[in-house]
Amino acid sequence: MLDRDALTRLGIDVEEGIACCAGDPDFFDEMVVEYLDESAERLAELARLYKSRDWPQYTRCAHSIKSTSMMIGARSLADLARTMESSGKRGDEAAILAKHEHFLGKYAGLAVDLRAVVDAAR
Repeated sequence: MLDRDALTRLGIDVEEGIACCAGDPDFFDEMVVEYLDESAERLAELARLYKSRDWPQYTRCAHSIKSTSMMIGARSLADLARTMESSGKRGDEAAILAKHEHFLGKYAGLAVDLRAVVDAAR
């Protein structure tokens, strides 16, 4: 079982995450591990899409990050991803350009912190 206190310190709303996982704490733990496992690929995808200025695909990627972040109770990151998704839907390139590095950094930081929690549970 993942350390609930450590997750809370990372800004994860564990209760919300468990509720989103059908009230099943074991499923929640699995989803956190899956979220972490997908993070490197998603980070690379975000960077690639940003570099190529493929805003429709960038928007879809931000949407996926928003949804999966909500599922594990990472509300702060989900809110940031929602902002990026909304900017993409509006075609607001300036907003994406201004906030991308912050978004990428927050997502990467959460992934690093989650790795420590997951590794400690193994």
